[in-house]
Amino acid sequence: MTSFREQPLILVVDDEARERLLAGASLRQGGFAVVEAESCARALETFQREQPDIVLLDVVMPGLDGFAVCERLRQSPNGRHLPIVMVTGLDDVESIERAYQAGATDFITKPIQWLVLHHRVRYILRASRAFLELRESEERFRTLVQAAGSVILVLDHAGSLLECSRAAERFFAARQDEALDADWLRRLPLTEDAADGADQNCEISIPALDGEERTLLWNVSRFADAEGQLAGWVIVGQDITARRQAGETMRRVSWTIEQNPISILITDLHGRIEYANPKFTEISGYALEEILGKTPDFLQTVPPSTEEQQRLRRTIAAGEVWHGELCNRRKDGDLFWEAAHVSAIRAPAGPITHFVWLREDITARKHSEERIRFLAYYDNLTQLPNRVLLQERLRQAIET
Repeated sequence: MTSFREQPLILVVDDEARERLLAGASLRQGGFAVVEAESCARALETFQREQPDIVLLDVVMPGLDGFAVCERLRQSPNGRHLPIVMVTGLDDVESIERAYQAGATDFITKPIQWLVLHHRVRYILRASRAFLELRESEERFRTLVQAAGSVILVLDHAGSLLECSRAAERFFAARQDEALDADWLRRLPLTEDAADGADQNCEISIPALDGEERTLLWNVSRFADAEGQLAGWVIVGQDITARRQAGETMRRVSWTIEQNPISILITDLHGRIEYANPKFTEISGYALEEILGKTPDFLQTVPPSTEEQQRLRRTIAAGEVWHGELCNRRKDGDLFWEAAHVSAIRAPAGPITHFVWLREDITARKHSEERIRFLAYYDNLTQLPNRVLLQERLRQAIET
């Protein structure tokens, strides 16, 4: 940020001592500090040494004239935006045009009104400072736009591009002062009412220049000119394609869990139920709100022993899956069998945060197994033990 002296320093360049004396007196009376130079060569030396805030430069001097000095000052990094006022008795149009072409900020003709000189200089200095502050503000804005990861477009009221961020170059080939694609602009809420200061938001998919389709959340803001009329729009686009895709993935995962034909329970580290899918409700008869905070073993006809619980935790903590068969009781009192699989859910950093239970109803299979065992050892007609059972019992008796 440019800093300014409390007492501005004025460099007065004139080959006539009388002119330097009168100019210095007028400027000091106005509260300025003054340094003088009687030649162009001395003026360049004094400028480099003192770094004045403004230069009053006579045009007609021996050696280098004021036009040449003005051009040299403009070539210096510290003189690029320096206020330079050309002072001369030449009042023809050609001299004035040449002064401005050389880089002069303003032009004062002789004879000079010494009583108002310091007011004129103060006005020029104030205008120059305002220009520098505006320029710095524009540079900060431009730096912010270019550093932003968002797509940023600044358009004038006709839809021509005034400024854009680097991220915008992935989507738009338009250069500065060129109009953007009219079809795309029509999809944005570009209202003409500058008095309505409310921002507008919308989601629009747009192809990148490489052909990749992206979804962006657009925010459109209007800005007005000094008269309050619409001057243009600032359009900011946030690429939400990844977020949309993640949302779609999460929805598919949710549908998969909700519609899964296997009961799914999710418990916290202490085994308390936090979620159950609809299949669990269908099989057990318990609604989710009835089981929240309970442990899954509340269903079991014979609760697991402490040793069994410890074995389960050791298994899943080692990254393995616990398998087992459970005999449970439905809400209506009927018994049913499940094949259970329990595994740990880990956070990205590694620690276990939850457990997931996959429970498949195997009641029908258990009944089939019981029927097969019965037919193996009993007569289907008389329901009496058969020869196979007799031989097995006999063998067991002999072995004991």
